[in-house]
Amino acid sequence: SYSETPKIENRGLWTWGYVIYDYRRYIDNMAKLKMNMLTIWNDCVPLNIGEVIAYAKSRGIKTVLGFHWGWGLKGLELGRAEDRNTIKNMVLTEYERSYSKLDIDGIYFQTLTEIRETQTAGMSIASAATELVNATSAELLNRYPGLDIQFGLHAISILDNYRELAELDPRVTITWEDAGVIPYAYDPVIFPSGWMQANGLDTFERTLEYSLKLAALRPNTRFAMVPKGFICLRWGSEFENHGDFILGERDRDFIKNRLIERQPRWDEVNKLWLENCPLASRFYREMLTCNPANMTVTALVEDGMFEEKIQSSVSLLGETLWNPYRSDTELLARAASPYLR
Repeated sequence: SYSETPKIENRGLWTWGYVIYDYRRYIDNMAKLKMNMLTIWNDCVPLNIGEVIAYAKSRGIKTVLGFHWGWGLKGLELGRAEDRNTIKNMVLTEYERSYSKLDIDGIYFQTLTEIRETQTAGMSIASAATELVNATSAELLNRYPGLDIQFGLHAISILDNYRELAELDPRVTITWEDAGVIPYAYDPVIFPSGWMQANGLDTFERTLEYSLKLAALRPNTRFAMVPKGFICLRWGSEFENHGDFILGERDRDFIKNRLIERQPRWDEVNKLWLENCPLASRFYREMLTCNPANMTVTALVEDGMFEEKIQSSVSLLGETLWNPYRSDTELLARAASPYLR
């Protein structure tokens, strides 16, 4: 027998909560893939979140709960001091009311950065976001020392202004999204795909070069990211904002039938990930040169019935995050293990 340790510290998934249909089997499948962090985004905290957190802990998985710091709200601009103050007070109230008494391992948030503009009310979005996050996180950390705060940041509104983020509180982790093509893009390809494609980051080499710059910017902090290219909500036809709900207790027949409906998308991305496996493993190897053993990677896998079936692309993700230094042949062989089916 032998033992191994993972090369990437935190490895897991990111999803809206209401599309986890069976939280126990979802978490069980994460454990099979040796994942240890689950980020769940909600409009409001699920009624049974305590049970979900406890079950995740029993399987060795940290739970990070996501909520907005202005994301999705209309009429606010990060460049206006009064709007930043409004958001800060909103966050402090919401954390105290909904999250402070939960046994969570951290929080994740997004603010007004999922746009293609890089300026807001006379400021760069990078600078304005830094001011908001520093002011808000300082208050939170004063009240709750040691709180793990993860800042989900969309590179499409940052681009060359990333250096301004050097002033961000080092206690806050930046979790990067949409910073180029594979492994950030909604389609796992090496060319521009979709409106969330960051300008100028239109090849794998440019994506990797930019990511290395992001990791080097804050050398004593964790580098975190949300890879995409698996499966996600169908925003145009099925997305729903929600009120109170019970997470992950849906009927199994519902899950099986929905998987049949969504399997064609899985077939498409599974094929692309198998083709591009060498690029993904190379990406993580090179990122580890900047942040050895200090990375967080939580991939967007939502509404894909992951609880019912571990798809080949996700099993490959799990093996790659555990040890991207293995040969591509070995990664593919391990991902094909019957244990993961």
